[in-house]
Amino acid sequence: MAKPSNMVQTHELRSGLAPADLKAHMEPHVEPLLQRYPFVSKLSGGGVVVRVLKTPPTSRPLWGKFFGNSFHFARIPRGEDLSPWAPIMHGTIHPEGPGSRVVVELKPHPSARTLGGVYAFFGLLVLAAAGLGLSQGQPMAAVGLGFGILLLFFPGFRARYSFRVACHLALESLRAVVPQSAEDMASSTMSSGNDQRA
Repeated sequence: MAKPSNMVQTHELRSGLAPADLKAHMEPHVEPLLQRYPFVSKLSGGGVVVRVLKTPPTSRPLWGKFFGNSFHFARIPRGEDLSPWAPIMHGTIHPEGPGSRVVVELKPHPSARTLGGVYAFFGLLVLAAAGLGLSQGQPMAAVGLGFGILLLFFPGFRARYSFRVACHLALESLRAVVPQSAEDMASSTMSSGNDQRA
C-alpha cells in the first residue's frame, strides 16, 4: 500500500493583524490537540469502512496545536463528510508590514494509504488474461482490457481527487478564522462568542 505522488499543496493567506494578535484571534477557534492525530477505521455514509482522522466532539472548525508562531491544524468534518485524505495543515505566521502572512502546507495523515499495490496486482492479472484472449480472437477480452487499466489507475486518481477536495474544505475553514480586515475580525469574534465545546 502506498501514497499517491503529488499529495502536497502550499498556500499563502494574509491578514491585517500582527502575528501575535492573529494567533490570539485564531486560538478560540481551535480545539486543542493533546497528543498525535489518531487515525481510525470508521463506517462512511455509503456503508464502506474507511481509515480517517478520529476528531473530537466540538463545535470549533479546527483542531490542532500552536508551536510559537507555527501550527498544525486539521479540519473538523461535519456529518458524514469523511475522507482518508483529509489534510493536516502545517503553517507558519510571518510578520508582513503591519499585518501577517500565513504560509500553509497541506499533506495527508502519514497513515493514509491507498490499496494501489493490491489493485495494480489484480489489474496486471486481468490485463494478461485479456491480452491472451485478444490473441485468440475473443472480442469480449477488450472489456477485460478496460477493467485492467481501470484497476491500475483508478485508486491513485481517486485519492488525488479526494485530497484536492479535502484541501479546499480545509482551506475554507482556515480562511474563516484568519481575518483579512477589522470587519472580518469583528464578525468572526461575534460568531465565536457563542462557541461551546460539545
